[in-house]
Amino acid sequence: MIGKRSVVVVLLSLFVASTSQAQCNEPLDTAIGGDSITNAYWVEFLDASPPEWNVYKVALGGLKAQQFNGETPNKFDVIVDYTQDLIDIGSASVVLLLGTNDSLVDWMNPDHSAHFTVYTDTMNSILDRLDAAGIAVILGIPTPMQNIEPSGAKKAAGEARLDTLYRPWLWDEAEFRGLLVVDFYEVFVSYPGWEDLFADGVHPYTDEGGYLMAEAATDAICIQYVPEPSLNLSVLFGVVALIIVPRMKRN
Repeated sequence: MIGKRSVVVVLLSLFVASTSQAQCNEPLDTAIGGDSITNAYWVEFLDASPPEWNVYKVALGGLKAQQFNGETPNKFDVIVDYTQDLIDIGSASVVLLLGTNDSLVDWMNPDHSAHFTVYTDTMNSILDRLDAAGIAVILGIPTPMQNIEPSGAKKAAGEARLDTLYRPWLWDEAEFRGLLVVDFYEVFVSYPGWEDLFADGVHPYTDEGGYLMAEAATDAICIQYVPEPSLNLSVLFGVVALIIVPRMKRN
């Protein structure tokens, strides 16, 4: 179990750099799940993942947590239980990224508490169902949103909610459940010129942005499933040392 928050992008780079590529090339069924941001890095994820992996995607643009869990209709006015789709695939793991669309609900209302409660309750339901099915969840921290037109004010409101509500809750939930995290937010904001990787301020519809997400997701899955007997002590101690260092909160 991961006992403390950690800067996952640093953890990934140290661990994967110290692990032979062959250890990550075992046959594995894995998936990525979410909304249009997940769609945005799917092609790059196919390319970045080892050829021995069977990889799947369960995602649709505009999905909120309730829609993903089959509780409300999607943008096509159809109820689809995407959580059950993941369960039916039977993959060993999933990188799950949800929250951006929820953060934009009723964006002009300063009181977001009611919908945020809906989001957290639904996410707990999703995580409980996946856990009961034996699927290891790697929890994604939502990517940054930029205050650019069109709808710059709406994006700014969503980013403020992601910063103060959604990302902190996801970190806390991952710590509580002992889940590995991929901090897609830090993946971007720590990358020089990251602002240019978002075509509309929300989606990384560029090859470079897609590969940043794909490589982080692939590395996280590799960490989750690299065979334990192959770890040498220096690598293991390096990982543990990073895990116990608390994640630095931004001011």
